[in-house]
Amino acid sequence: MRWSFLIGALIMGLACSNGDSVQLEDAGDLGARLDIFQTENDLAELPRDVPVFPDIPTISDTADVPEPTDLTDTAETSLPEDQGAEASGTDDGSTPEPDAGSECTVVDACSWDNDCSEATAILEIVPLDIWAQKLVEPEVVLTTSDGQSIPLAAYIAHTTPLCGPGLFDLQVKADHHEPLLATIQYEGEPGLDEFRVDINGEAVGLTVMTEIYDPGTGPIRYYTLWVGLPHHWYSPTGRPARHGNQIDLLRNGEEFWSTTLDDLETAEELVTLTTWWWQSDFELYRDYVEHHTLSDEERWGNTMMGVLDWLDGWGVESKILVTQFLEQDGLLSGITVDSHLTDRGDNPNDRIEFMGDANLISGVFTIDFPSVDFGPRVQQLWLLSEGAVTLSSEGLDSFWPPYTVDMTDVPLGLDALEVAHASWHQKAITVDQRLALVGGFNVKGEDWDTVEQKVFEHRRMEFEASADTRLDVFNKWRQSDFVPRKDYAFRIEGPMVGDVVRIFDQRWIYQLFSGVDYSETSTMIETLKPYPEPLEGGIQAQLVTTMLSPWNDFSVLETLLRAISRAEHYIFIEDQYLRSPILANAIVSRMLEKPDIFLLVVTNAIDEWADPGCWPTYQEIELFDNWIPDRFAIFYLQAFDWVDSECILCIDEIDAYFEPIFIHSKLVIIDDVFLMAGSANHNNRGLLYEGEMSLAIFNPDWVREARNKVFEPMLGSVYSPDLTIEEMMPTFKIQGWWNAIAYLNWDIEYFDLDLDGASIPMTFIPDGLLYPFSWGVPSDCLLHDVGPDIL
Repeated sequence: MRWSFLIGALIMGLACSNGDSVQLEDAGDLGARLDIFQTENDLAELPRDVPVFPDIPTISDTADVPEPTDLTDTAETSLPEDQGAEASGTDDGSTPEPDAGSECTVVDACSWDNDCSEATAILEIVPLDIWAQKLVEPEVVLTTSDGQSIPLAAYIAHTTPLCGPGLFDLQVKADHHEPLLATIQYEGEPGLDEFRVDINGEAVGLTVMTEIYDPGTGPIRYYTLWVGLPHHWYSPTGRPARHGNQIDLLRNGEEFWSTTLDDLETAEELVTLTTWWWQSDFELYRDYVEHHTLSDEERWGNTMMGVLDWLDGWGVESKILVTQFLEQDGLLSGITVDSHLTDRGDNPNDRIEFMGDANLISGVFTIDFPSVDFGPRVQQLWLLSEGAVTLSSEGLDSFWPPYTVDMTDVPLGLDALEVAHASWHQKAITVDQRLALVGGFNVKGEDWDTVEQKVFEHRRMEFEASADTRLDVFNKWRQSDFVPRKDYAFRIEGPMVGDVVRIFDQRWIYQLFSGVDYSETSTMIETLKPYPEPLEGGIQAQLVTTMLSPWNDFSVLETLLRAISRAEHYIFIEDQYLRSPILANAIVSRMLEKPDIFLLVVTNAIDEWADPGCWPTYQEIELFDNWIPDRFAIFYLQAFDWVDSECILCIDEIDAYFEPIFIHSKLVIIDDVFLMAGSANHNNRGLLYEGEMSLAIFNPDWVREARNKVFEPMLGSVYSPDLTIEEMMPTFKIQGWWNAIAYLNWDIEYFDLDLDGASIPMTFIPDGLLYPFSWGVPSDCLLHDVGPDIL
């Protein structure tokens, strides 16, 4: 870190050595002393003769980085036996006394000190985020105890000399981060016990290090404060919220799978894929005009296995993980796959590899949520001088108290069965380690639809459906095999792709070395590439997961709790489920604190007799209705169409069709600034033990645009990109009730009309997809007393 003081001294003239200014060594020597850690691709290209700092450094794992210097990480520290003497030029390693005849330069060494004196130590403050990445435009303010501002030379570190004893107040701030408020006490005599930092405000990361270094004017002690500010919205315990990502929101199956096909066709080396369900004949592309005219053989080339077979012919390797239920490679292992996949997994002569992956957690267990140890993050990301020792290190405590999960808390006497009913629910694809697709879509026949969510969609059919059957749907003579379906995903380029790749790689290696079925014909990823470079104009985002031991990652839960705690205006949830007591309590607590927040929920309608989730869903709705009834609205989605039989002499020739849309989404939007979507549902299991992967984005411009894409199909003709937050709740309610009235009008007429060629009345035509959700009390549900962490 000495280069920071040298640059600062050059800028401010902060030097004191017999009236002579500090002289920089030649550029080559300075470049050789750069202490900043780079990823491998940075190191390969970094000019070593000038001080260079990347826009945003990133934490990389050991696959990407050289081994960092091993540093002492306890408060009890000592210098290496020969380091102090060599650095100071004395026999005992002590800091030499200043030359009594030295005088201050034109600019005092400590201009803020009443007594002009020589610097006895140098203070460096390095403002970082909690993952030890460089902050964007940090503000560092250092003052004396009486409020006098101390000038700081700023490059990477913010630097000032220290002279006599002093008590200082330090503030380190950055937009959307918790600030550091601390007191620094310096006794005036450089040494390991003469310097102390006390944090006065919110918990942040702080590692204090020291070393003796000679900048060219004689040896002097440096005290370096590595400050790690937690982001308001992102998970401190999770992977870094990385900058420079290009992220596109894909809001339906047609968008997602056609994009996936385009990306797969660019593959040259490696495709990785993890899914909850696999069907080899799943069609990625379905042309509206020709699809119903094509045979099975003609459509096979657009199926997932057809594409991977084609890539295999071009030398591209594919590695596939599919979840298994209840046990690894047990009786049910074939439910989630088909013979097309297992045959290739068993074939050592092709490049398509497959293994199943069962989530074996079961019974009753307690989760101890992780804390943040900031010091190792600094050591991992920054190359530190060999002589640097750690005086103290502060991190963050666990974000949530220990939580006991009871996976046996089920009714009907089934609690005696300790069943591993968890799964690996992550859905992600990577191509050549340079792009990723992450979301909620499975490789499953029903996981495809268009933004129009049509009742009659001839492409939303079983693969085996005949051309004649598809034509019947096209002509509205019969309905589709699958109901309309809604979900979201992201296409990602940039550094975050490296996180998606590494999660897959870790799971893959775990299965490989566990010796599961098909591991004997599977291989490791040959080369784990460095993280992709940040893209110009890219945004910051965080890949969050739920992954139990050995990963111990609960960043989905932590991010959602942090985001909810920051809400000021609204919380929007579109989710397959609404049954998470953890999140429901957090939402109610925040809304009671902030009376201006409103809650909008879009979820699936409940069947009280057939839906095992009825009980916990009604419990959550009851909680909202009891505590925030005037600021809460809930809806389900429904598609509508009508068919004219064109029979002149017939009675009631117009037939209406309403089809509930199956919501498979896992989407949260807060205040037009935060969005999260992926595989993690609004239920406790997805926060605690189900293997999940989602993407969190804090970026007002990006989120506002995404919110408009989400709302447009729901609101129909009243949608406007200029819809304000204040207009959101009334607009949803009005559209919901308009559509409810239209449905009621058709219901009164038994869903058919006799118009004799006249137009359908406006009051019979729904607008958009929203309908008010009707609910009962938990006792209305057939199945009672389901544990909070089960469904």
